Amino acid sequence: MVLAVIGGGALAAAVALELAAGDPAGTGWVLVGPGPFYAVGLVLAFRGPGQRAGAWLLGTGAAFLLSVCLGDAVLPLVAGSPSAWLVVLAREWASFACFVAAVGLIGLFPAGVPQRRAERWVLWAGRGDGRADTGAGDGGQSHRPPRLRP
Repeated sequence: MVLAVIGGGALAAAVALELAAGDPAGTGWVLVGPGPFYAVGLVLAFRGPGQRAGAWLLGTGAAFLLSVCLGDAVLPLVAGSPSAWLVVLAREWASFACFVAAVGLIGLFPAGVPQRRAERWVLWAGRGDGRADTGAGDGGQSHRPPRLRP
């Protein structure tokens, strides 16, 4: 739900700001670039419970929309401001979130969760805080890597 609100707000803000700036090409980019990722992810994520691939796609689309909104629509408005670096920083965070969500979408497709022990081990090794839920069924409580024995 949070990703849907973030993506929808970023979409509305980007389209409004691009139209107000008189940039129809920018508006078109927002609608045909990140827009389809968000729209399809929104439909799949709310289609029914257990649509984890849809949630990954929604995360990718929402972060992509936020990155485009901040970089293409908001940044030109605050370019001469001393606080423009905050917009750039937020855009970079959104871009990184988009990258992480896209890797999750591609790496865990079609189920949206790790299917093999080796995938769970790689996710365990890559999670920085040792508490993120990998879908392994332990709720992220285990601080040991899963066993690789058959």
